[in-house]
Amino acid sequence: MIVKIPDDIYSYEPKLFGNFTVRQVICVSISLGIITGVFIPLFLATHDTTMPGFLASMLGVPVMYSGLIRKDGLPFEKYLYLKIKSKSYPSKRPFRMHNLYEDLNTLEKEMTSFDKEYDEETEK
Repeated sequence: MIVKIPDDIYSYEPKLFGNFTVRQVICVSISLGIITGVFIPLFLATHDTTMPGFLASMLGVPVMYSGLIRKDGLPFEKYLYLKIKSKSYPSKRPFRMHNLYEDLNTLEKEMTSFDKEYDEETEK
């Protein structure tokens, strides 16, 4: 008996709070912590909401983005890591071919020379 499993079952993640997964709840809470941690001291120092709000948002949004968005089935930080890592490798690699028959040929030559040496030693 063969049972066909739908493709979307592999992308299922258990929900923790409403429609949010554990990863999303953690990333949103970290992001809110960063936003409040940056906004409150800057607001108390400047008594203005424009610049502290902008800076807090710019620091908190990437963390929130990494929890909510998936690119090519990967979380944002893993996708970003792979993109950065791929830039360290050359985009064009030289073509190198390994010829198996040359290796077999050299091996055969070595074996024949070894056999000749062995035969000469046994004759003595």
